[in-house]
Amino acid sequence: MVQLKIEKLEKAPTQNRARIYLDVSRLLAAGRRSTPSGIERVELAYALQFRHAPGTCFVASFMRRLHFLPYRFALSYIAVLENSRRHSDRAGRLKAITSMVFMYATLLAISLRSFVLKLRVVEDNSVYLNLSHENLMAPNAIVKFKASTGAKLLFFVHDLIPITHPEYVRPGMALAHRRRMDTVAALADAVLVNSAATKTALLSYLGNPPGFPEIHVVHLGVAASLPARLNEAANPAAGLPYFLVLATIEPRKNHLLLLNLWRTLIGESVTVPRLIIAGRRGWENEMVLDMLERCDAIADVVEERRDLADAELGRLLQGARAVLLPSFAEGYGLPVAEALAAGAPVICSDLPALREVGGDVPEYIDPLDGLAWRQAILAYSQASSPRRALQCERMRSWSAPRWERHFEQVSAILEDLVQAGHPQG
Repeated sequence: MVQLKIEKLEKAPTQNRARIYLDVSRLLAAGRRSTPSGIERVELAYALQFRHAPGTCFVASFMRRLHFLPYRFALSYIAVLENSRRHSDRAGRLKAITSMVFMYATLLAISLRSFVLKLRVVEDNSVYLNLSHENLMAPNAIVKFKASTGAKLLFFVHDLIPITHPEYVRPGMALAHRRRMDTVAALADAVLVNSAATKTALLSYLGNPPGFPEIHVVHLGVAASLPARLNEAANPAAGLPYFLVLATIEPRKNHLLLLNLWRTLIGESVTVPRLIIAGRRGWENEMVLDMLERCDAIADVVEERRDLADAELGRLLQGARAVLLPSFAEGYGLPVAEALAAGAPVICSDLPALREVGGDVPEYIDPLDGLAWRQAILAYSQASSPRRALQCERMRSWSAPRWERHFEQVSAILEDLVQAGHPQG
């Protein structure tokens, strides 16, 4: 039976310490998957970071309102998702789904009993933090929440790809994302972005308006549960060499280039390495799925893996000849960071967001230059590859983005927002 005891908001935080209203709406839907998606991982990282911080409250949208979540229930649910991310198994998936259903039942009970924003808690030092673009399509819930709490509004913008590259997303997504960015433009007291490339795209869309709140670039970190770089990165495990693709199967990730390349290699007198595609199936990917499911020529050397937990992903990274990312557009290069942090070389598209993360370490290739991709893959598949060894040497001077640094930056931003609510007398 769902208990309706709702913890009272704790005593107001001391001056200049922000009370965080952390929106975990996206995480509530994550329980149905064995591992969280990219944006859900960001929301989860924030939930783990702030879960025990004084003044943290978890909120989520339900029936067009933002609701306070029972604190202990939220902590339990976050712990289940974190375990699912680290170790994907059937029992963990069932527990995550059960916890998700329980959380939604709790929200329904809270809503029906009207325990929703009844208490008016107006504080100059509170911040509502939205990390996942959720609720930005219909911002009335956020407006009402701000009126009830007096919270400053801090939004995280991950990319503007639906606007800048509408051909790679589902119909209607471009308009939807414009509405989200219009909400950010109208309501934000400050904005977080994952890269300078995303900041440039956002300012371009907004038209560089004078007086717009500050946009802070805060690079996402590599998960602590992923392995540290191997000293023997230049000498991967023995066996048939393989390349790894870390990407949801969707048009802009350009899987078709690689599948056609592998099919061509099979028809030639060359040793064909394996290709492991790690990522769930997305949308408008019929041609890629047709090749994966019906092309017998590549069946023995191309393998699809979905919903990898961090432990399994780490093992694959450490043995790969290289991670391949022939994407047409990216807001941030997290797969580049994860690969290099684990000691895996990277061959990726020449995009600003990827260069921002990888620096001069990866090999950058135009996503349409099939011949250059072919040459690089054949070179890296050699047992003693000079090109691969050179990248491994460049890798020694590269430093991974860390969540610790990310949250140091975010904490300073939160402090600035709080201080803005306390003008100097």
